[in-house]
Amino acid sequence: MNRYISKLSYSALLLMFAGSMTFVSCDDDDDDNDGADPVVTYFRTTHAEQADSMITAASLGQMIAIIGENLNNVKEISFNDQKAKLSTAYITENSIIVTVPNAVPGEITNKMYITAKNGNVIPVDFTASIPAPVISSMDCEYVADGETAYINGNYFVKTSEADVEVFFPGNVKAEIDEKKSTASRLAVKVPEGAVSGALTVKTNFGTSVSSLYFRDDRNMMLDFETPFNGWGKHTTNTEESLFNTYVHFYDPTTLKGWNEHATLLYSVATEGTTYTPEIDDTKNYALKFECRVNNQWSLVSLYIRFFESGEAAGNNAEYSPAYCWEPWATGTYGPTEWRTITIPISEFHYTSTGTDAKKTHDVHNIGGIFMFVRGGTGTDTETEQEVDMDIDNIRIVPID
Repeated sequence: MNRYISKLSYSALLLMFAGSMTFVSCDDDDDDNDGADPVVTYFRTTHAEQADSMITAASLGQMIAIIGENLNNVKEISFNDQKAKLSTAYITENSIIVTVPNAVPGEITNKMYITAKNGNVIPVDFTASIPAPVISSMDCEYVADGETAYINGNYFVKTSEADVEVFFPGNVKAEIDEKKSTASRLAVKVPEGAVSGALTVKTNFGTSVSSLYFRDDRNMMLDFETPFNGWGKHTTNTEESLFNTYVHFYDPTTLKGWNEHATLLYSVATEGTTYTPEIDDTKNYALKFECRVNNQWSLVSLYIRFFESGEAAGNNAEYSPAYCWEPWATGTYGPTEWRTITIPISEFHYTSTGTDAKKTHDVHNIGGIFMFVRGGTGTDTETEQEVDMDIDNIRIVPID
């Protein structure tokens, strides 16, 4: 979740506490106003250049100043139904500096609720503005018509005025499974006849269009439907596929080093041809593919690298920088359903031994891609791991 909490400058603090304000402990029982209800006069931002501007709303995560009387008698503050964190260092008799909670409220009332030390709750009109929805990823970008797709992000907020709406390419509205959906995750039924393109999510707070594409076919290297120049003892299957054909890596005893059963070497360098994706700046792109891991994965890595047209396709350190995918590095991985895997091109900066190559690959002139399962990055001892995974739709796409 993005946070928008601005840092409070020293000059802003001086402005907040100007006018001969003195710090008063919230637990000072001898204070003359102890027991009196807090009174809010107005709100303002904590930016020095806007210190004279009053506000009636703030974004989630924004720091604000509450100005009034008896504010050292405040025990608790909530925005809608979300409790804010208070610091006695930022509380005086006449001001409180507080950050609007980042969490999406379960119930939107457009009020701040101040609980006094005497137990009284004082509602004050104030709007914690919810941003437009944010679409960050999909569990899997390739989902068949009629099946459930999961969209991840934030601020998928339903109100009494408007539901959350999801539209697939062509402005085709999707059905949302509300029981499986939250403010950060939507479960939607893929409409019949859905095509490739961006998704749109609409709420009462705005409309957002995804940078990712559903069924992304841009800069497709391998969809395994079209015959390709390949090498290795991998197989191609259609059973329980995303759409049709995918590549299957399987070997019961993969050791460190070369393994033909779990190797895919794809070359487009036949008769001088090259795969040339439409790419402006390499750092703005990522390698994407769909992967299904069919067993528990806790050792070995999937070694991936590109090679230029005409370049030898070995895996030695002097060749183009590589990436070793190890999703189990933070814990055992799999088995999984089909998932979309995203690896920024900027991450391709390793040698075959796992050391930093101190350079990345320029993907403007690709001769192919090399993928094989090998021992963990940089390990010298042999490791044994059953490999059972499926891969489909290898492509290079924008990540912004």
